Amino acid sequence: MNKAGHLIAFRKKKPEYFGDYYTLATKQAQYHYVAITRCSAFALSKSFLVNKIFKKFIGMEEELTIEAFYRYRKYFKQKVNKKRTNLLAEINARMRYTSITPSIISKPPQSKL
Repeated sequence: MNKAGHLIAFRKKKPEYFGDYYTLATKQAQYHYVAITRCSAFALSKSFLVNKIFKKFIGMEEELTIEAFYRYRKYFKQKVNKKRTNLLAEINARMRYTSITPSIISKPPQSKL
């Protein structure tokens, strides 16, 4: 954890792309992505992909979505969850009377209406 209380799960050092799973599957990002150093990037919107690319190449959307989901789970989500679990175990080992579980952290606060 850094001084601000943020956990950097891992750093990408070589040029690669990310966020394709969120775009293709129309999902909201579960994590914060932060550039620590200066970088350049570009993004394609879902509407551009659907209206321009996928109309020309039938079946490409499904294939890309499956590949993006596989890459997201294998190379990103597993690493982040492992780091998160290890951090919670470390915190719980230091605390005597309370413990933190992933389910408590991942649940959004309930409104009291």
